[in-house]
Amino acid sequence: MRKNRGTALAAIAVLLPACAPATPTPPLPAEARPISGSGAYEQRLDDVIGELRDALDARYGRLEVRAYRLPAGAGWPGIAAHYQAALHGWDAEPALPGRMRAGRAQTWKRHGDVIASAFIDTPFAGQDSDYTMLVVAMNS
Repeated sequence: MRKNRGTALAAIAVLLPACAPATPTPPLPAEARPISGSGAYEQRLDDVIGELRDALDARYGRLEVRAYRLPAGAGWPGIAAHYQAALHGWDAEPALPGRMRAGRAQTWKRHGDVIASAFIDTPFAGQDSDYTMLVVAMNS
């Protein structure tokens, strides 16, 4: 009988990590819309995703990254305040600088989870800024 109890306990111990909740997804700003199709923003988006992965993948594993279009009037202070309130109780993660090549960012961590938000409103030289984007990355 003891052997069966030990087997059952071992099976529970193996299953528990798989049942742990995934990184909670903070709510998006109301005006954020998923990006579909291609556009002038693609190079900036690639730049930001590369910077996020370079700064955070080694420490937190592969990131799940999603991009959203924001209305032209959206600004970094509003986006930063939104995520600061949504992630109240999380700690700042200094691995990602606040100013990136293609925009601004903030990163938070808690219990091995990480969530980063990046705001892109910087066009390439010679291009008009026809977009403002929000990029949200988290470990899965």
